[in-house]
Amino acid sequence: MNYGRTDIVVCDSNQDLGERAARAVAEYLRARLAGKDALRIVFVAGESQSTFCRALAQQPDIDWQRITCFNMDDFWDPRLSKRFTCGYQTEQELLSTRAVRRLSPGRLRRP
Repeated sequence: MNYGRTDIVVCDSNQDLGERAARAVAEYLRARLAGKDALRIVFVAGESQSTFCRALAQQPDIDWQRITCFNMDDFWDPRLSKRFTCGYQTEQELLSTRAVRRLSPGRLRRP
């Protein structure tokens, strides 16, 4: 099914959606790594991304040592515990399960 040039995929469940997306991203990463020394990838987090991150972590034959990952979708407040951040969720569901190169976040300062 298409909407203009966009392919529309209808999934049976959130799990099915996460697994299909993970397979597609894994295929893309493998293809790009075949021609490049390293890649950078931006992740977003949230409950809607949980099945995707967990499924991507299980995909075979991705050289995570050559991939720098970071999170763009996050909440930041000096009073907020790290475990409530989107970056922590991505770390727990994907990054901690693979030997991933990481981009260290910069220090944020209040004006």
